Amino acid sequence: MDWDRISSNWLVYASQAQDTWNLLGENDLEEIGGNRDKLISYLEDLYDCGRERAENDVDNWSSGLAESATLVTTKNHSQ
Repeated sequence: MDWDRISSNWLVYASQAQDTWNLLGENDLEEIGGNRDKLISYLEDLYDCGRERAENDVDNWSSGLAESATLVTTKNHSQ
């Protein structure tokens, strides 16, 4: 999924990010605010992994959001 879409709908996707990375707290999610680089940095710190691993994890996660984003978009157009 396009990161601009995730960023502009961060309130929707933040809880899914927290489900995936349970070490992210509410304050972390607010600080990240949909910024991909901030999310990667938080994951590097919280999970003690390298940047490449964190980037891959974020890319895999965002790719998996495509189906749910379609559902959100369809729902918004039908209202």
